[in-house]
Amino acid sequence: MTAREFIQSGMIETYCLGFTSNEENILVQQMAATHPEVEKEIRRVRESYDNFLQNRQMKPSPSVKKAVMNNIYRQEAVIKKEWVPLMHEEIDFRRYYESAVANNLKAPSEPFENLFVQELPSTSEVINFAVWAKQGHQEETHDDRNEYLAILEGSCDMYMNGMVTSYAKGEIISIQPHIPHSAVVTSAEPMFALVQRQLID
Repeated sequence: MTAREFIQSGMIETYCLGFTSNEENILVQQMAATHPEVEKEIRRVRESYDNFLQNRQMKPSPSVKKAVMNNIYRQEAVIKKEWVPLMHEEIDFRRYYESAVANNLKAPSEPFENLFVQELPSTSEVINFAVWAKQGHQEETHDDRNEYLAILEGSCDMYMNGMVTSYAKGEIISIQPHIPHSAVVTSAEPMFALVQRQLID
C-alpha cells in the first residue's frame, strides 16, 4: 500500500480517534516512520480534532460541576478514611471518629487560649478542619458555603438569627449561608469537632 492509498483509507482518522486495534496501531506507526507524508497527515488530523473540540467546548453549569465533584469526593471518602464524609448526607456517626483516628487527631499538647485548628484533607469544593474550642467563637457569616460541625467531644450553644440551640457529642450542627452565627462552649472540657464547609452553587 502506498502512502497516498494509506492516507485515503481512513485509517489515520480512526487511529487519531483511538478506535484502532493493536495490530492497526503498529501498522500506522510503521507507515508514519517510513513515510513523512503519513506522519504529517497524522499531525494534521489530530490538530483538526483538537480545534473542533476546543471550538465546541461546553462549560458545565455550577450545579453539574458541584454534583460531579461531590461524587468524586464521596468515592474518595469511602476509600480513604482520613477524608471526612459529606456531612449533609445520612451516615453512621462512628465514621467521623474513624476519620479522626485516620488523621491521628489528638487534643493539642501545647497550651492554647481558645481555639486550636488543624487542617484536614480538602478540595476547593469541600473544606475540612478539626477544631478544639475552650470558649467558642464570635459571630461570623459565610456567604458561599454551607457549614457543618460534627461534635466528637463536649457541647455548645449555637446562636443563629437571634435563637439559641444546644448541641452535644454525637450531633451535627448545620449552618446555612448568610446566617450570622456564634457559639459558646458549655462543656467543662474543650469541645472537639470536625468542621466542613461545602461550596454552594
